[in-house]
Amino acid sequence: MASESNHSPFVKSNPLYAIATEQNFSNEKIEFKPIIDVLELLFGNMALGNFFINVIDFRDYTYPYNSPNSLQVVGYTKEEIGDINWLVSVVHPDDHPIFMDYTVKVLSYIQALPIEQKKRAMINHCFRIRHGVTKEFIWIYQQHHMSYIDKNGSLVYTISLVTDVTHLTNQTQPTWSVTERLDDGTHIYHIGSEMDNGAVKQKKPLLTNREKEVVNLSARGFQTREISKQLGVGYQTVLTYKKNILKKTKSRNMPEAVAYAINLGYL
Repeated sequence: MASESNHSPFVKSNPLYAIATEQNFSNEKIEFKPIIDVLELLFGNMALGNFFINVIDFRDYTYPYNSPNSLQVVGYTKEEIGDINWLVSVVHPDDHPIFMDYTVKVLSYIQALPIEQKKRAMINHCFRIRHGVTKEFIWIYQQHHMSYIDKNGSLVYTISLVTDVTHLTNQTQPTWSVTERLDDGTHIYHIGSEMDNGAVKQKKPLLTNREKEVVNLSARGFQTREISKQLGVGYQTVLTYKKNILKKTKSRNMPEAVAYAINLGYL
């Protein structure tokens, strides 16, 4: 059962409550700060836009840590972003039913995975929330990069990267996926909105590591010649990477490929 000591009560009307109460948590503790310090440096070199780091406690869906730049990214202070009830309150009304449906689906799927796969699983989703300052709706891309599984095999924490990708996407409804990060750095697509739409037919890596680097740099505004210098490869080589990316993602241009990669959780 979910622990009630040391944690604020969770809203039982939320369907996620059932998932939490079914888990046999061991109530282990973890020190986030050293991990987050490293991730801040890492994410600073790979983020697609303004970002902050968020830690989720899946025992009661509270957020024990949010980096201070949450105010710059989404318009809310780290203190205001307290738990999933805050998130539910700011999700776009049109996105809310989809958001709740896939959240339950994703967490149920993750909890059913073998422990080793559960450790490598990454949750990725892109949806709209109301900005706390401008009051306009923005698209955020949340990638759960690191998971902490307790000795009983329950998912306790994830450390996620929350990025404003409004400038990168023209989608009209939320997208989500569960991917698995392999030892060679590639990702396997497990389930997600693209599979629901028939866009993904089998679980296999879509983009190579180098192709993902090209998409990431393109998303950050780098042009072909600049990407060539960044990666230390020839100009024509980058063009070949881009050609392969467009073919694999069935995109007409790189902005479309970036949006597709976000939907699949490959960035």
